[in-house]
Amino acid sequence: MTPAGTYPDPEQPERTIHVYAMHDGGPHAELHLRIDPTMPPARPGAGGVHHIALRVQDDQYHDWNTHLTALGLRTSGEVDRHWFHSIYYREPQGILIELATDGPGFTVDEHPDHLGETLILAPFLEPRRAQIEAGLTPSPEPTTLNPQRSRPHRQLVGAASRAVRVTGSPPQGTPAPTP
Repeated sequence: MTPAGTYPDPEQPERTIHVYAMHDGGPHAELHLRIDPTMPPARPGAGGVHHIALRVQDDQYHDWNTHLTALGLRTSGEVDRHWFHSIYYREPQGILIELATDGPGFTVDEHPDHLGETLILAPFLEPRRAQIEAGLTPSPEPTTLNPQRSRPHRQLVGAASRAVRVTGSPPQGTPAPTP
């Protein structure tokens, strides 16, 4: 992630929005960050953000935990999610940040040609399979979601969605949030 520029906050022009680019940048690979210390702490519940998941390179995962700890941030430590690895910490206003790897990947326990054909659970959830399956609702027919696709979309239980995907190492010279 590299700094890509700044612009005035449209709602509060005295504040600045910082833009960070991932890979080649562009609207699909940017993080726009508004720092506003006057905002109240985040509160869980309707309308709130539970967490933001950011993508980190597999080979930099351990470095991120070391970096965050050196900054004095309390982290979850390194968490094995079976399909990927995560580190969690809270930013100063209380939002939970997840740093997640791509590896080992969803093919760790399923052949790529058969992804999505059955419900795959992380090993620690297998004892609760019947309970989990009882709580699921069927996905719409795949043709209603994507006519190009002939098999059902994979339902993932326990995998974090990656609404914001970030790659790279800790930005050099960029101050990190402090608790």
